[in-house]
Amino acid sequence: MPETEIVKLKIRRGLDAQRTSVVLEQGELGYTTDNKRVWVGDGITLGGEVIGNKNYITANKLTLTSATRGDTAYENNRLYQLKGGSVSSLSNWEEIGPKIDENTLEYNTSGKITLKEGGIGSKYLGTSVVKSTGGLAVNTTDGLSVRTDNNTVKIINNSLHVGVIGSPNIKQNAFGSGLTGGEGDVIKLNIDTNKFKFTNNKLDVKLSDGMTSGSNGLTVDINTSHFQYSAAGKLELKSGNGIDISGGGAEVVVNTDQFYFVNNALNIRSNLAGVLDIRSIDPNGFGSGLVIENNKLVAGISDVADNNTLTVTNKKVGLTELYADQNDIPDVLAFDSIKFDEYGRFLQIEELAKPLAGVVNAGSGYIDHYSGVIGQTSYTDNHLLNVLILLPHRQ
Repeated sequence: MPETEIVKLKIRRGLDAQRTSVVLEQGELGYTTDNKRVWVGDGITLGGEVIGNKNYITANKLTLTSATRGDTAYENNRLYQLKGGSVSSLSNWEEIGPKIDENTLEYNTSGKITLKEGGIGSKYLGTSVVKSTGGLAVNTTDGLSVRTDNNTVKIINNSLHVGVIGSPNIKQNAFGSGLTGGEGDVIKLNIDTNKFKFTNNKLDVKLSDGMTSGSNGLTVDINTSHFQYSAAGKLELKSGNGIDISGGGAEVVVNTDQFYFVNNALNIRSNLAGVLDIRSIDPNGFGSGLVIENNKLVAGISDVADNNTLTVTNKKVGLTELYADQNDIPDVLAFDSIKFDEYGRFLQIEELAKPLAGVVNAGSGYIDHYSGVIGQTSYTDNHLLNVLILLPHRQ
């Protein structure tokens, strides 16, 4: 069985500053006691070449005094490698972590890779970034845009504008009182045709009784004898003619001797003796034969051309003269000039007897004479005229 012998092998050693000042022979090893690193010489390079690189996790790579060429430093989420030279020079450190284009990606202050603000251009967008029915369009040259119909919605000077909004684009339930239409129906005013109308596509008020239209608009056509406009332009009753408005409302002023109120209703008094005169009666309430003259009710007396037939005496209507029918006796009136009193009684008997005994229309008398008188006991030859005159007159 072979024998094993343990041999202690020591290599050249010293401080790192001492190493950098000597050239180690080819294959010669050197150990730095301060940095605890092993080096091998090539017979040319001062200090030789390090055997095995180290990885540092540091907050500041520029302070890694023990680092040498080929060592790596992980600083703030980024990886660097020392190319050579002094560690305190930033140019001697090469970043060996992920490379970014610094146009679309960048490292933030925490050393993390992030999108650069404004770095995503149209060429990086795909059609999948927009919904096919979402109202947006994408183009790798022009970028994103809004889809419009160029009718109801338009783009003017790179700004979105409302175009033509027609009735098909408005919901019917979007209208309140006074409007109808929408969803295909023409939008119009919903008017009461009993009160309004359209004239040349303009809304007009229908005029009714008591209304007129002028340059100042609609006005009420009033009877100025009964109504007036106040200073505030309000219609009010005009006082007078039996109307009093001083008490805050219209009130009928009545003659309390003739009228009285019961439950706010006007009544005429039953006892109007010496109070009610003809002025209180409607003239249209009289029939034939009654008229009003000088504020008094009188009989309507017929007045013929030649004389009066009727007369009023002591407030009573009576006859004055009696005439024959001219159709029967066309030339001479048989009872001309016969007088009557107001009751129709003969006032002059002899005038009545003359036509009876005399000649009528140039002919023979109706009665020439007769023998005797009423109540006589012996025969006498007396004319009728004489007999009538002898009769007693009754008043």
